[in-house]
Amino acid sequence: MPHPVSTVERLPPEVREALDEWLRDPSISLSEATRRANDRLQELGSTLRLSRNSLYRYDLRMRRAAEKLRQSREVAEAWIDKIGSAPDGKLGHLLIEMLRTLAFDLTTHLQEGDLDDESLAGIVQAATSISLMARRLEESSDMIDRRERRIKREAAKEAAAKAAKKQDPGGAVKLEQIRQVIRDIYGVS
Repeated sequence: MPHPVSTVERLPPEVREALDEWLRDPSISLSEATRRANDRLQELGSTLRLSRNSLYRYDLRMRRAAEKLRQSREVAEAWIDKIGSAPDGKLGHLLIEMLRTLAFDLTTHLQEGDLDDESLAGIVQAATSISLMARRLEESSDMIDRRERRIKREAAKEAAAKAAKKQDPGGAVKLEQIRQVIRDIYGVS
């Protein structure tokens, strides 16, 4: 059964954004943030009032969520370091980060009982789409790597054939010519 909507969740967006900023600022106490939020609500003509206790519960919930996110990122980084299978490029990292965030949000909402069947289905569908994009990105990255290796092999064969044409009158390719071809193609010395 879903929890009732908290006072903080009912705040107007501009007040809630300001409140989130105040909570991130260590120089602003919960009492001060509550006072500022209530002043802003009064300026907007709202009858809604925020209590220090509701703000404390919200702040505690956000801190716990931030800690879970930090831990999930540490675990993911450890696996990536161990396995080394993170996709290359900014897009691949962005997709992976989106999946992490989506999984984190899903877990948080499931724990708090905020999801119904319809919203859960939407989140699962979004996660599936992002996972599919990440898989396709990984496959295309592998395909590009295979093409690059094939092109380098063909270039090496062509370079070796050219070097064979420039061979000395005895018909043998000099070792230095082969080394030069390898340096030119692979950047290896």
